[in-house]
Amino acid sequence: MKLWTIVKSQSEISDDQKNRIKALYEGVFLQPQVSGIATVSANKVPLLHLKRKVGTNWEYSSNLTSVYLNILHKIATAGTTFKVKNALLTGVGKGSICVEVVKGLFSGGAHIVITTSRHNRSTVEYYQSIFQTFGSRGSALTVVPFNQDSKQDVEALNGREIDGIDNKSELAHCIMLTNLLRILGAVKGKQASRQFLTCPTQVILPLSPNHGLFGNDSLYSDSKISLETLFQRWTSESWGEYLSLTGAVIGWTRGTTLMGLTNIIAHKLKSYGIRTFSAKEMAFNILGLMHPLLFSITQDEPIWADLNGGMDRLPDLAEITTRIQSSLMKESDLRRAIAHDNATDYKILNGVDAECLIQTVDVLPHANFRFKFPDLETQETLINVTKLCDLIDLEKVMVVTGSGEAGPWGNSRTRWEMEA
Repeated sequence: MKLWTIVKSQSEISDDQKNRIKALYEGVFLQPQVSGIATVSANKVPLLHLKRKVGTNWEYSSNLTSVYLNILHKIATAGTTFKVKNALLTGVGKGSICVEVVKGLFSGGAHIVITTSRHNRSTVEYYQSIFQTFGSRGSALTVVPFNQDSKQDVEALNGREIDGIDNKSELAHCIMLTNLLRILGAVKGKQASRQFLTCPTQVILPLSPNHGLFGNDSLYSDSKISLETLFQRWTSESWGEYLSLTGAVIGWTRGTTLMGLTNIIAHKLKSYGIRTFSAKEMAFNILGLMHPLLFSITQDEPIWADLNGGMDRLPDLAEITTRIQSSLMKESDLRRAIAHDNATDYKILNGVDAECLIQTVDVLPHANFRFKFPDLETQETLINVTKLCDLIDLEKVMVVTGSGEAGPWGNSRTRWEMEA
């Protein structure tokens, strides 16, 4: 912001030049505000931390967490690069975290392959607009049609209890677990067929702290828990040398399609010690996991990135969210009643007509049809019409005359179209 303040204060620079300078360095002006490197201790666990496997359990690692936080600090201040990197992303829908991840990868110069089940013009133009805005040198975009049996983030995924599991729930389970494993198997097969033994593919697994905390989430939590078995299979099966695993436990992310309905209660959760994230903040945390330093570590052992912001520390999260929603509903009803009473008092004291002065009026657009005068034939084109004489019976010809009229069919021209 200091650079832009200096540029803006120069009176000899025109407004047009200032706008062009701001457009060129907009990414610099809007870079995150960095307050300093966070200190990590073994006693206090940060809201963003990494775990490593000790025996059969995942335990907090202060060393890995310190490396991760230093990486985030470095990316925020100096940036990073994803040059010559290829990324395959699924689930890149509007309003998702993946969209923000795509923007970061484009800015770093990566080649991104995006899969979509709706390979039409509007979808491709949407991804193209992102690439045109955030694409940098060396970056590339490939959009391929891919049907993962998905419909708008699994239509009506939430809202099903254990006795209400239906075909949509089974479809969601297939998308989030079975077909995801098939994708990983296909990648491993390509790696093995080409004998890529020294360049494993990094896999960011989308995990969730919701292990039934909210309730009414059908097979969602079961699918996420089942993904955790991949960490055991990484060592027990033969594909570990082709794929490196990083599990990202996604926290409460505001504004996404999945969590959009809960935005109203997100700010209240801070009083309970929970950290909520915007889609850009969560994407920034995930991009930090793709740093070359952490990637080199995942080639030796899987990493568990706990990005849930403390959600797992509240065992009664469902009760808390219900209580917050009830409180907000009561407050809304109270404010609505107060506003209604104030409006009634104002009408009594000032009269009914006075209330009209403070009411908003919705102005709706009206039709504005314009019918130009029809193009008339020129004299040259009418020379040869004499041969049409006496070809029709004039007694049976319908003639409509008049101009400047307004009727059920509009003006004289539109009435002619209807009647003749």
